[in-house]
Amino acid sequence: MKYFKDISETELKSKKERTLRAAWIISLLGPLATAVVFLLGRTNVLLADLFRRSSELLALFLSWIVFRKVERGSNVRYNYGYHRLEDIASFLVGMVMIISFVVVFYNSLGRLLDPDPSGWLIPGVILSGLGFLVNGWFWQRNYRLNHRESTPVFESQWRLYRVKTLIDFGVVLTLSFEIYMGSGMLAIYVDFLVSVLIAGFLLISGGFMVKDALMALADRAPLDVEEIFSELQNLNDQFSSLQEIRCRSAGGLIFIDIQVEFAADQKIDKIKQVEKKITDRLHDRFSNLEVQVIPVDKTDNNSQEKDCKL
Repeated sequence: MKYFKDISETELKSKKERTLRAAWIISLLGPLATAVVFLLGRTNVLLADLFRRSSELLALFLSWIVFRKVERGSNVRYNYGYHRLEDIASFLVGMVMIISFVVVFYNSLGRLLDPDPSGWLIPGVILSGLGFLVNGWFWQRNYRLNHRESTPVFESQWRLYRVKTLIDFGVVLTLSFEIYMGSGMLAIYVDFLVSVLIAGFLLISGGFMVKDALMALADRAPLDVEEIFSELQNLNDQFSSLQEIRCRSAGGLIFIDIQVEFAADQKIDKIKQVEKKITDRLHDRFSNLEVQVIPVDKTDNNSQEKDCKL
């Protein structure tokens, strides 16, 4: 069960929900423990870590709420489901990472320009070491769950935990070096360098997540319509023409609406057979699809044979 291949969809969803719930509950301890450690250590690295853990707690709690809403929501009022909430959650997680970049970089630069003596750093090393182990476990688990069935929430989760793991590792190294070297300028330079590297990783990862989420929220077509046309070429003798294809993504799903022109005297049974052939062909080629074939009467439609709008 390396990538949860042998479990059912129901069990997979249950594991995902439990993982998200455990993540934010465990993360409740992070800001509290980091606040105590910061008061003991009095370094800007720990202050930045306090802001980071607090913002991450909010992102993790939000991701859990969104996942529950998507899985249990009704499509009565929201006909495409609540999958847009997954894109919004992914966007907010990305923004949390960008905000963390600002906090980490600002505090690191401030300490470089105005260095202060450090306090007791051993509790910070212990806390970050534990964080490295816990976050590393969540990183791998979220990655495997997302590999089994990819969604924006779990795509953002494993990326977030990858960043959290690397940051905790960087904090352990930095604080350990300061303990060994003391509070001299060399330790401060190393502290600044590691913090900048962490901040840069936060910015890049968060930027990509925000970009992808905005593209989905703006209804950018996730598939090339020409690819869809090419997949249906072998079926063009089954109908008069393809009039229009629209596709959009929401959460981990891709919705495709296809207007297909049939002759006015075409029988319903034949139309249903063609609809199934089109749906099956697209499902074989692409994953996570919801396809809707819309029959159009040839006598009422004067569109050109290949009028495609996105």
